Amino acid sequence: MTKIFKTNKILSSDNLILIGNKKSDFSEYIKTKEQNDFIKERITAEKTQIIVNQYERHVFIQLTEEKEDYTIHRKHEELRKASVKLSQSINSLGIASISLINCGAETADVIALTEGLVLSNYQFLKYFDRRTCTFQLPVFKVLH
Repeated sequence: MTKIFKTNKILSSDNLILIGNKKSDFSEYIKTKEQNDFIKERITAEKTQIIVNQYERHVFIQLTEEKEDYTIHRKHEELRKASVKLSQSINSLGIASISLINCGAETADVIALTEGLVLSNYQFLKYFDRRTCTFQLPVFKVLH
């Protein structure tokens, strides 16, 4: 079962999801110039998901897309879909706890991403053998 907590403190060892846009400043959570350059390079290449391995933790960056033909509902649905890929990456790395930080996205975008992450980790355990569980994100913290 995934538990969601509201927090106001992030530890240096916490795995992170940073949500923002192309103009967001992620430097508070990115440690080196090389990592910052890598992020800028990926943003220039129009990537919306970026993963930075900082050895003691992973930082996942999710960029919101502003497209002219997107309604607000379509934008949020795209964020929910993106969160499935994010969830797969998180689970493949065996991460048990992660913190979500808003770095300039709209509050509704953060809610849509959170919703997608939680729903993508839902399992129908009542109907399956618990040993077949593949998704394990028991603790999800949202910085406020």
